[in-house]
Amino acid sequence: MSVPDQRPSSALVFDGVTLVLATDGTTTAVPGLRMVVDAQGVTTYGPEPASVRAVPWSLLAGPRFGEPGSLAGGVPAFGLTAVVAGRAVRWLVPATQLSADGVATLNHLLRAATAAAGPPA
Repeated sequence: MSVPDQRPSSALVFDGVTLVLATDGTTTAVPGLRMVVDAQGVTTYGPEPASVRAVPWSLLAGPRFGEPGSLAGGVPAFGLTAVVAGRAVRWLVPATQLSADGVATLNHLLRAATAAAGPPA
């Protein structure tokens, strides 16, 4: 998968991410994704080589990070959760890819996105 070469220095790149979607009582998991989190939002690459989905922060309702979870095989993970177009989504990031600096950067990006969105209506 190719990720754009030009991205902000605060961009975080994670591999082996699983996207979990919940719709009408049905849960679907899409494993094996690359996820880039930056000042613009969240972009996922895969599972097909040409599959790219960018979601700007303005379309992520109630984003939060840190809820523990697990990937296939019981691999520890942390979740980035939000609501996108009325659907609950959760990106599970392998815990081994989260350094203290990465967690601080992600929390900074979430605070900035939440501040930009303003208070709930």
